[in-house]
Order: sequence, then C-alpha cells, then structure tokens
Amino acid sequence: MAERGFIDVYTSEPLRVEVERVLATKFGWARSRVASTADYLWSVTRWLEPTSQLTNCTDPDDNRVLERAVDARAEWIVTGDRHLLLLDPFREIRIVTVRDFLAAFQR
Repeated sequence: MAERGFIDVYTSEPLRVEVERVLATKFGWARSRVASTADYLWSVTRWLEPTSQLTNCTDPDDNRVLERAVDARAEWIVTGDRHLLLLDPFREIRIVTVRDFLAAFQR
C-alpha cells in the first residue's frame, strides 16, 4: 500500500534501529535478510525526526512509536505489540493489528 502511494508510513532513526534489532533477535533473521528487508522497507518509508517526547508506555520503544504517530499526525498505528494495542485509541489515533487495518480498507 505504501509502495503504491495509498498510505504513508513514517519512521525515524530510533524506530529503524528497533525494527532491525527485533527482526534479528526476536525473529532470528540472518543479517543479510534483515538488511535486504530493511532496504526495501526504508525505501517506501517517510523519515520524520523526533520532536515529541511521550511516556505513556512502560516500554520506551513503544513510546517512540507513539511519538512518531503524533508527530506525523497519523490516523493509524498498525502493530502486533500488545502494549500498544491496549492504548487504542490514542489521541484519536487508531491502534490496530495488520488484520484489522486491512479489513478496514476492504469495506
């Protein structure tokens, strides 16, 4: 959807680091797979330097996601993170799973 211009995906350096770390450690991906996936992902992503500082989650990495969404004036956060999902909605930003996000566009 981002590649075709239907949606904008925003990230920042702290989120880039976290995504690549999770792919390597949590999912056990090889360094080459992380690199090729990250290259593609970042090519369809808009970079947004952090300006907000939030502490709504106990996990600082989750706060970085909320900050980017607020800074980007996002309508959605699409995640599998259960801590973030519990905050739905957050400042009028919907926080949903991939399944729920895609279902919203199929209606």
